[in-house]
Amino acid sequence: MKKIIFIAVMFFFAGVSAQNIQTYKNAYIFGHSQRNKSTNGSALSIRDGMTYSMNDVIKRTTPKAIDFMLFYGKQNKVAGFYLFAPGMPVEGEINWDNKEGTVPFRYFTASSKDPEGAAWLKNWDVRNATKMHKVEDVDFDKADGATIAAIEVRDEYITGALSEGDVVVFETAATSVTPNKKGLIKIGAIEDDDEREDKAGQGAFQKMNLKIKVIK
Repeated sequence: MKKIIFIAVMFFFAGVSAQNIQTYKNAYIFGHSQRNKSTNGSALSIRDGMTYSMNDVIKRTTPKAIDFMLFYGKQNKVAGFYLFAPGMPVEGEINWDNKEGTVPFRYFTASSKDPEGAAWLKNWDVRNATKMHKVEDVDFDKADGATIAAIEVRDEYITGALSEGDVVVFETAATSVTPNKKGLIKIGAIEDDDEREDKAGQGAFQKMNLKIKVIK
């Protein structure tokens, strides 16, 4: 009888460990040139694991729900894919000019269907400063709530250049609709957009597949 009780208790704690994690297995996000395409999008919410176009951030959800954005470009002369926080702090003022402005902010204008610019990143009423950076020696597949909670998240708001297999730790901002949530992102395959064969191999048009774990 004692053995049966022991097994039941162990099973209970294992269940609690598994249940405190929300997992999104088929999340994705596109490079910034797909930011205005409603079926693609470059803005990701941890609340639902969904990706939104700039216009849909305003029409279907709220800027407070957006925790990550993706662009393809250069940081410190290194070209690649970078996840970054919409409210990433910068030195001085942000230059929003779409040609000569501050990277990555200059890439996130709205479409011609939004002549007033309501969906432009610069006009969002809230831009979340999600903390994030790449981590090594973390097994994403085995990570549970305790594993994630134990990782110290640095005050960084943009990742290094990302490639398949990389793991990113994050903590959402206090201003987010899902505030102060810690989690992990694993970078999956990077794929071309089947509808833009003319842009094959161009990072700004490609899709990055993601797996996400976040502590509830």
